Amino acid sequence: MLDVDAPAPKPKASTAHGTRLPEDWQPPPDLVAWTRAECPAAATDREVEKFRDYWLSTPGARGRKASWTRTWKTWARRCQDDADARQQRQQGYRNQAQVLADMRAQADQITRQQQAANPQGDALRLIAGGQA
Repeated sequence: MLDVDAPAPKPKASTAHGTRLPEDWQPPPDLVAWTRAECPAAATDREVEKFRDYWLSTPGARGRKASWTRTWKTWARRCQDDADARQQRQQGYRNQAQVLADMRAQADQITRQQQAANPQGDALRLIAGGQA
């Protein structure tokens, strides 16, 4: 039977305080392969240097991590998300002339489709009193 008067068990104290990133840290080959496949924007020497510089300069407990592999994956995903967002912004921008050109092209396409559907045009409709 459950004793409701018993004190709740204390949560276990964390024994993993984490470690600091080694000065010469490089992602292991399996992590390099993961990065190239999942987050290609982060698969550069420059990004590894940024990661290493950031974490080596982060003081105190914030600079200690339980898993540097997971920390790298989070960093790489964020890098990829940023690269994807940048690309979307660049592709999504269109000035007024581009918008008008697209509208003209759409209007021309609709006109061609209507002409193909009614090759004799509006002249016969007018002659027949509005009935084609």
